[in-house]
Amino acid sequence: MERAMNHYQRALQINPKYADGQNNMGLILQKQDKFDQAIECYESALKINPNFFDAQKNLGHTGLLKGDLVLLHC
Repeated sequence: MERAMNHYQRALQINPKYADGQNNMGLILQKQDKFDQAIECYESALKINPNFFDAQKNLGHTGLLKGDLVLLHC
């Protein structure tokens, strides 16, 4: 996972508006139980593309895992 994270970080340095990269980094962080960092990635993806369904879904799922009921309404 560390290698994938490095690739996404590099891709985002090249193109900060890469919503898929933000979302995928969030998934990696979520699997590492780094929920707050994952949420930041999903929110960044949604700032780039507010209609990004996968980021919306992942944000809500991470909220569920974290026990944050507010994020479940996203």
